[in-house]
Amino acid sequence: MNCYIAILLLLLLKFATSSNNIPDDFISNGYLKLDGRAELSSNGLLTLTDSSPLLIGHAFHNFPIQFKNSANASVISFSTTFIFAIVSENVKFSGHGIAFVMSPNKEIPDPLPMEYLGLFNTTNNGINSNHIVAVELDTVQDPEFDDINDNHVGVDINSLRSIKSAPAGYFADQNGSFRNLSLKSGDPMQVWVEYDGINRQLNVTMSPIHIPKPALPLLSLTKDLSPFLLEYMYVGFSSSTGKLQSDHYILGWSFKMNGQAQQIDTSRLPKLPQSRQVREVVCGRRPVDLRASPEEVILVDWVFECLERGNILEAIDRQLVGTEYVVEEAELVLKLGLLCSHAIAAARPRMSTVVQYLEGRAQLPDNLGDIIKSHYFGEASNEQDVQLSTSISSLTISEPFTSTGR
Repeated sequence: MNCYIAILLLLLLKFATSSNNIPDDFISNGYLKLDGRAELSSNGLLTLTDSSPLLIGHAFHNFPIQFKNSANASVISFSTTFIFAIVSENVKFSGHGIAFVMSPNKEIPDPLPMEYLGLFNTTNNGINSNHIVAVELDTVQDPEFDDINDNHVGVDINSLRSIKSAPAGYFADQNGSFRNLSLKSGDPMQVWVEYDGINRQLNVTMSPIHIPKPALPLLSLTKDLSPFLLEYMYVGFSSSTGKLQSDHYILGWSFKMNGQAQQIDTSRLPKLPQSRQVREVVCGRRPVDLRASPEEVILVDWVFECLERGNILEAIDRQLVGTEYVVEEAELVLKLGLLCSHAIAAARPRMSTVVQYLEGRAQLPDNLGDIIKSHYFGEASNEQDVQLSTSISSLTISEPFTSTGR
């Protein structure tokens, strides 16, 4: 009897330590290895980079995924879908984009920002030993990589010179009616990346989140990925900024080997903090309004001038005057919008901090005016002056208020 028990225990131990016991599917932004500027908020919002220059952000699933049954076998079919948003300070310019990545390591060696998307550097770009396959969402046209435009989706294998790429958009129907999408619009969009291991075909599809998955993929590449992917790989995201800055977000993500990735419930997505757009809604104006009086042409300057005069509510949308709205909430949003628009990147709060302000779990600095008007962060105050207060305030942003349109 003892012999049978010993054999049973050995079998159970072998099963428990077997590579087949490694999870090959998941949903959500949990269990992530973050580095660079990447951070995960309590509401599940993954921020890869904020709007500061020359940043890199990485987020990889903590556990390796088995892509092959053995080292020399073919890559098994896999499927992933994710929802992203790129919020730019200037809707015409952005930098630099997001990539879904399959990498042999969770730590990418010596990556560069800007056009390298946090994936490669000047010496290893294009080297076969990288064993990196990525799908890039690129918002800057880089001639050295033969980019087709400044708003495209591409498949990259060991290099940022895409093997195949297409302008961002989707096919609305089977007849091939194509609809353009702007990657840097700030609107959440969904991407599907699917590989058929039998037919050796990689499909990439995208659409706005309120539209079901299109029947036709945006681009389709027939290529065996087996020479490029190792038996075990890590999956995740990489992003970077350059001189043109953007906030890069992942709102939801699911992955599955040898099957269809789980659907993402779009009704439960975390909310984006887009502070600049909130300020525009409260003020009822765009960032630059040439039709306004001279002192009101630049929105952020006008709001700050009102703050300096001690009446920041003078900057609110005139259509709100005489209606019921919470004064404290309006003041909070206007002040927070100013802080997030600071010319010095070091003075801007992280997105997780913005959420704390909006949820009333932290208070804005008392010397906000000095911080905003300083040309250099160090001139206004020392670090102690701008540390978060952990006292709870009653200020929250109510849904009716934030949904008020222009």
